[in-house]
Amino acid sequence: MNSRIYSKTADSGMVVSSIVQQLAEELTEIPQKADLRDTEQIKKVVISYVSMCSEAGAIPSKIGLARALGMSRRTVDYFLERHPDHPTAELLELAFDAFAEALSMAALANATNNVYSIFLSKALYRFEDTVSVKTVPPDPMDGKQTAKEIYERWKDKIDLLPDD
Repeated sequence: MNSRIYSKTADSGMVVSSIVQQLAEELTEIPQKADLRDTEQIKKVVISYVSMCSEAGAIPSKIGLARALGMSRRTVDYFLERHPDHPTAELLELAFDAFAEALSMAALANATNNVYSIFLSKALYRFEDTVSVKTVPPDPMDGKQTAKEIYERWKDKIDLLPDD
């Protein structure tokens, strides 16, 4: 067996083990669920979370912030969908944009895996690299023409239809 490959695998296993252990510790100390309607409280949590990420050398994420708020990412998304004009929604959207920017800047500096950064940007921050265009034919009966005008326009073609 190539010891170089084994060594790299062992190192990777140790990294993953360390990450999972840290998450297990965090999950035993889940913070009290924050009130998403209290924008000032949420702002304090966001600032604290970003500071902790900076100290740890970690890129902040939507999932991590949700955990810091004592809730799931899905709960945060539900609030954002239901209350898009709430000041907390605006604060969270700004935070998520900043997180996406930090991820992009880290990827550009080759400090993160570029492919994974693109995946996360699409999955968590709704970045898209395609545009969909849906064509909708005009409604011929949009009220601009009368039935008689339509008949006059098409009467010479109606005579060409077979009699069934």
